[in-house]
Amino acid sequence: MAGWRTAARTGLGRACFSGRILNQFAGQPPQAIAYYLLGAVLQSDVAAIRGSRALCVPPEAEVVVAGKDPLRRAIAQLLQADGAFAAVHLYTPEPGALPMAAEGVLRILEQA
Repeated sequence: MAGWRTAARTGLGRACFSGRILNQFAGQPPQAIAYYLLGAVLQSDVAAIRGSRALCVPPEAEVVVAGKDPLRRAIAQLLQADGAFAAVHLYTPEPGALPMAAEGVLRILEQA
């Protein structure tokens, strides 16, 4: 969250430099720095989703986030914190289930 807030306030370049400072002088563990940088990088993605004219998503929309962790959880957490959507849900497939993209292709084929 700190990386996301810093990037939103000062830009990605400054947030990345701040990550370097945290690494060099604050004694933060490498995993904490990685998560900080992930939040900083994803800030522009969250802003793009919120501001997209192509999506035209109303504020009462619910969002489902799929994919692999830790990216899936990070995006969901940032979208929740952003507050642009009514609800944010994580999609977790059952063990052995088809990936969501494959499931979508099969459903399209069924309709054809």
